[in-house]
Amino acid sequence: MTSNSAAHRAESVPLLAMRGMRKAFAGIEVLKGVDFTVRAGEVHALCGENGAGKSVLMNILAGVHRPDSGEIDLDGRSCAGFASAHAAQQAGIGIVFQERSLFGPLTVAENIFAGRQPVTRWGIVDRRQLHAAATALLARVAPDVSAGAMVADLSPAQQQMVEIAKALSLAAKVMIFDEPTAALTGAETTRLFAVIRQLQARGVGIVYVSHRLEEVFGLAGRVTVLKDGAWQGTMSLAETSADDLIRLMIGRDVEKSQADAGDPT
Repeated sequence: MTSNSAAHRAESVPLLAMRGMRKAFAGIEVLKGVDFTVRAGEVHALCGENGAGKSVLMNILAGVHRPDSGEIDLDGRSCAGFASAHAAQQAGIGIVFQERSLFGPLTVAENIFAGRQPVTRWGIVDRRQLHAAATALLARVAPDVSAGAMVADLSPAQQQMVEIAKALSLAAKVMIFDEPTAALTGAETTRLFAVIRQLQARGVGIVYVSHRLEEVFGLAGRVTVLKDGAWQGTMSLAETSADDLIRLMIGRDVEKSQADAGDPT
């Protein structure tokens, strides 16, 4: 095999492949055989209206939910789904949840390394190493946040940046960002985008879930659209438009949707 063909194969074989993902809650099917892939070193956006199934699909990938059927291939290993969030983390999945999962009474450092604190040879938490490791991560995303600060004292935007630092601490193969800029300022969003590009350059696969199409077009190379739990299409963002995405998300033309909204009948 030549080096060119080997490189082509590496590019064509996805780092992550979710195939035939199905999930129902109380008898209502919320995912209907969805396929989704992520290549190493790419930002793949996931779009759809509220209730389209985006969060359920990502929660399956993060080990929060088990799929009813389907298969997940991650870096050459296959499974029917992860047994827990810890199992997903161990496999190489990191996620920045839209709903924050931090503990207010703990410090920033304790939250970042919750359940994974460095210890001394006597089994005691190594506070110095814990603080130093957290400070290094915060320098990348939130240099104004102290590793020793109590999370309860932070603003919502600062807490979101701590969530991002926590996800970065996992050194994941695939990172999921679920509406990560909802509470961020312009400067914080710029810093986050720089971190995403650094991860991309290191070969990490990025899933970017957002309603903000300007962010999708600015960051991602490909986009997948879900509607009512079903796959609507995967396409290159260089070859599509915002109107095309909206049409797939809502199931009709933008102009018709606007006309219907203004029609009193």
